Amino acid sequence: IFDLSTIIGKVFQDANRNGWQDPEEPGVPGAMLALDDGTYAVTDEAGRYHFPAVKPGQRMVKINRHSLPPGAEIVTDSSRVLWVSSGLIARANFGVLVKTDTATIGRPAQPGLAVTADAKENPIEVLGSVEALLALVNGTRAPFPSSDVQMAVEGVDDIAQLGGSGLEAPIEFEVQVGRKPAVRRWTLTILDEQGAPFRIFRGDGAPRGRITWDGRSDAGELVAAGGVYQYQLELQYADGSRGDSARRSLGVNRSRRISLRLKGDAFVSGKADLSEKAKKALDEAFAALKDLRDEKVVVEGYTDSVGSPEFNRLLSRRRAETAAAYLRDTLGVAADRIVTTWYGPDRPIASNETETGRAMNRRVEISVQARKVTRARLRDHYRAPPAVEVNGTPVEVGRDGRFAVRIPPEGTDRVNVAMSDREGRFVEAAVPIPRLSITSPLGRHVLPFGGADDSCRAEARPAEGARKTTGVAATCRFRGSTEPGNFVEFNGAPIKTAADGTFAAELRLQMGDNVYGLLVRDRGGHTRIASLEVAVADRDESGLVVIGEQAIPHLAIDLPATDVALTSRTLGLAGRTDPGSRVEVNGQRLEVGRDGGFGGVVDLPEGASSLIVEVTDREGRVGRIERDIRVGPPPLFLMALADGAIGHLKGKGFVEAAGLDDEARLFKEGRVALYLKGTVAGKYLITAGFDSDRGKTSSIFGDLDADETRRLLTNLDPDKVYPIYGDGGSVVYDVQSQGKLYLALEGETIKALYGNYPLSLTDTELMTYRRTLHGGRLAYESLSRTRYGAPDTRVVLFEAEGQQTHVHDELRATGGSLYYLSQQNVVEGSEEVTL
Repeated sequence: IFDLSTIIGKVFQDANRNGWQDPEEPGVPGAMLALDDGTYAVTDEAGRYHFPAVKPGQRMVKINRHSLPPGAEIVTDSSRVLWVSSGLIARANFGVLVKTDTATIGRPAQPGLAVTADAKENPIEVLGSVEALLALVNGTRAPFPSSDVQMAVEGVDDIAQLGGSGLEAPIEFEVQVGRKPAVRRWTLTILDEQGAPFRIFRGDGAPRGRITWDGRSDAGELVAAGGVYQYQLELQYADGSRGDSARRSLGVNRSRRISLRLKGDAFVSGKADLSEKAKKALDEAFAALKDLRDEKVVVEGYTDSVGSPEFNRLLSRRRAETAAAYLRDTLGVAADRIVTTWYGPDRPIASNETETGRAMNRRVEISVQARKVTRARLRDHYRAPPAVEVNGTPVEVGRDGRFAVRIPPEGTDRVNVAMSDREGRFVEAAVPIPRLSITSPLGRHVLPFGGADDSCRAEARPAEGARKTTGVAATCRFRGSTEPGNFVEFNGAPIKTAADGTFAAELRLQMGDNVYGLLVRDRGGHTRIASLEVAVADRDESGLVVIGEQAIPHLAIDLPATDVALTSRTLGLAGRTDPGSRVEVNGQRLEVGRDGGFGGVVDLPEGASSLIVEVTDREGRVGRIERDIRVGPPPLFLMALADGAIGHLKGKGFVEAAGLDDEARLFKEGRVALYLKGTVAGKYLITAGFDSDRGKTSSIFGDLDADETRRLLTNLDPDKVYPIYGDGGSVVYDVQSQGKLYLALEGETIKALYGNYPLSLTDTELMTYRRTLHGGRLAYESLSRTRYGAPDTRVVLFEAEGQQTHVHDELRATGGSLYYLSQQNVVEGSEEVTL
């Protein structure tokens, strides 16, 4: 290790151009310095760098001006040629002048006021009376429709008279309708005694004043005598409201007895068989009988007094049953409606002493008894418990028929009220609720004294000893909106509403609680009520002073100018913050010293990007500086060194012992080194190196080059030679070649290299090939891609001068980290380990 040397140095701000780093002149981080063998170093946050394991002799160190911020000037020489002695340290410092913009943030905490605003809409109140069919929504009467229908009669009771073949007169219903133009459709429903629809009338628009009914159902069935029917009118309006009249009753009476007398000639003498004349009479009477529905048909049999009483009773029974059977089997009268009785000779209607009288007594009487509706049944009106629903939710109704409920205002733009009373009247209407939106002030606004945001402004704190002239602590702009045309009242006074429904007012707030009322009314008188509560305080709930403006940690950092593109993807940064704070640049943390100073190098993407510097103090408060930057392609950087010596040796005596073959000899030695890196043609990155001293044994430093041919991939393991300088700079061995020449060209589709390179062919299925070689390599990848993102075409060509043998060792794990290879003379850097 003592055969090699180390070069150390600094890049610093030389403000006074004296070539020395004075105490107030900081180092420059992120500067690139190149050694003539193609190795380069990047300075740390203090501007320090080093090159370890440097071969002795004439060596050249050059600073890359493109790695400095734009506009930087190199005050000292940009390159230094050093004589490096074995085992000793050489030094090369560079002074520069860097033009930067110092960005600074930081401020102490400022006291202020907390303005907390909360807008609350009052619950929507719905109250009313079922008995009166009245409902108030926020004090506005619900527009229930009104309707009524009643049977037109001359007497006191609603009774229709039923004759032999139908009603004696049609039933007429008188209809009363409110808001006729708004009626969309109507329905008059007549219900039977079981509550099922018996007849339905319906139509579009408003119904006429009178509706006539013939007493028959939709299926043509006649009303039943003695029956009680109910009727009700339903109206549907265009605005969605609905109204049903009270459900009323009507009765049906039969006004006369329907009877048929089959005299003696209707039966065969002494027998019970019906004559054809009797059958014809029964057929004619069937038309009246079939409309009698459930009324009872009474068939009574009689005889004269001729013969024994027992015979006459049996004969009267047989004749009554024969007539009943004809009604049942032939004419279709239901059996449960037929009542058969017989009396024989017991109830004569004429004298049995004469032939004419006896003929009148031989008879069968068929009759339908008249039925009347009792007044008690007729006045037993329809009764139902009163019910109320608000937006589909049932509401409890008191014994007096009154009700009251509050519904949440959130998301409610319409209140639907439906109610029905004990008589079956039903009304339903929807009451629109005006829209109200309060946009400002809302939430918590923390303001420094004299500060403002987009909603509120805090008054400036009076100077110490000055007297405050007003009680106003803060002023806020009240803003909101509603439907165009609505009336807005704020705290009891109307405020102007714009054509689009927006409104605004100024709130002059006192310390403490400030409460304001708000009412919105539309053109129909419907209202929405809300309140705005604004609290102003200079202390929080814990009694601590309100911080109106949070402290921002102190941060000062030197950044490149914004109007010039950077030419290096590494950027050195330095600055100062409060001790104990944390600094991150684009997520990369920079070390902060005990005095608050920090510095470091960050990598930037090529093209436009943002540089974000964040500082976090011990209390967790964060400050940020953001700068837009642009990194262009790196310009060409070139360094070259030519070193030569020529001499004449002359000796006397035993010159062979001194290594001379002759008494006089001319000698010449030299070295040419070149390093090139940058972008050519705007799209190719080129890296080139040439060292005439590489790959051969020097006559001057032959002993030092014995291991050179064994190093293919790296000059030295960075951890082998401990950098005694102690800087945090990085070292990159950019040119690695076993021969004198190294050349690398990299573009979007091709990568060409001559020098040392690792080769790994693992894309084939039959075999893999991994080696570290010295020679040439050309790789091509097409710009087109498969659907999986891989290039459509990929070609790798290589040519190598293989002076080493490839050895493959497979080792079984031993449970520890120690393993031994089968060979000792391994080319350093060529080993590849795969688990």
